[in-house]
Amino acid sequence: MSRPWRSWLGAGYFLAVLLVTMNVLLAQWGTVHIDLLVGKDSRNVGGLIVLALAGAVVLIVASRTGSGNRLQCWMVAALALWLVPVAISIQLHGVLSDSRFWLMAVIVPAIGAAGILVDPGSLQRVLLVLGWIAGWGSVFVGVLRVTVGWPPVVIAGEERFARWLSMVGIDVEQAGFLNGLMLGRVYVGLTCGLLLVYTVRVLLTRSRQWWWWLSPVGLVTATLWSFSRTGLLIMVLGLLAALVPWQRVRPAWLVVALFAVLLLPLAASPLLERTGITDGTTVWRFDLWQDYVTRPGMWSPFGIGPQPSSLAYADHAHQQLLEAQATGGWLSLAGCVAFLVLACFAARRAADVDNRTAIAVLFGMAGILQLDVVTYTNTYTVVNNAQALTVVILVSAAGLRDQSRASANLPKVPLTS
Repeated sequence: MSRPWRSWLGAGYFLAVLLVTMNVLLAQWGTVHIDLLVGKDSRNVGGLIVLALAGAVVLIVASRTGSGNRLQCWMVAALALWLVPVAISIQLHGVLSDSRFWLMAVIVPAIGAAGILVDPGSLQRVLLVLGWIAGWGSVFVGVLRVTVGWPPVVIAGEERFARWLSMVGIDVEQAGFLNGLMLGRVYVGLTCGLLLVYTVRVLLTRSRQWWWWLSPVGLVTATLWSFSRTGLLIMVLGLLAALVPWQRVRPAWLVVALFAVLLLPLAASPLLERTGITDGTTVWRFDLWQDYVTRPGMWSPFGIGPQPSSLAYADHAHQQLLEAQATGGWLSLAGCVAFLVLACFAARRAADVDNRTAIAVLFGMAGILQLDVVTYTNTYTVVNNAQALTVVILVSAAGLRDQSRASANLPKVPLTS
């Protein structure tokens, strides 16, 4: 069992990552925020430096105290292998001169270390509270925007959003989308989708008062208002995958299922590109994938590195495996794949203890990675909430069975003296 101060350190660091993102949002709203964390330029280096320094402390504490089991340590190592080559690739290719990628290479493994340190019960309480904040908090500020004109979290929608609503019988000229308490509507969908599948699985583990189920209602409402298709995909994949009794099959089949989800759109893209798909953003992804795979530098040991913002690169590959190969080469791709495989074993180990909650989060993450990314490009200035959530939940899940066994072996305390 982790000592209380270690658990507080792990939970505190995870929350600090989210609070730095919130601080940037408050700065954009023009309200009270911490200038030091925002930094003097648009890259938010100030906040990332603070998180990297604190993250180094978290990594040292986790390693020196021997808090994690072997699987958890390998997961943190895989995160480092995933992100460090991206920072090295920047130096090799010289396209960008940017310290953020080195800072991210410390911060993300540190989030994994925080998942080792934090007590699972404490993490569960933190995430349940975050579900209320992300869901109903985003809806609340959206209502404020509509009624009193502040904060700027509802943006005039594109024509395609009105077209989507017309498909369900709602005819409007414009549909405003919700940014909520995030730095964009997509991140509302990613964050709320992951928190929804986590919250639902946790609430199903034991009897709770009816009002606890209002939290998922808020998460669904926020996701729908954001018009995030990825958010809806997370919900569907995560909740359906958790219904499968994975405890009865070998862990290797879980790995196969996860990578089938990840690779299906990529494998089917040549066929889908020739169909009558009218959504330009979908076709644009297919074109971008083709552009990436035909670049000779893609298949070098360190890829092409994160690129300046341009139409040719569109900031990122919109497919995580391609993105890892492009930005960090074979080493980064190996780290990404290794983390996903290890996460499968972690979720499978925890399935009997956590009611397949980690399984739901794992497949929710697959819903993101097949059509989007959670890592960093030229335009990213904060840690992606979706990556922070999946890393801390899955690394923590890798230690759940050990925690359960330790609790079972504790001496029984008499109820009366």
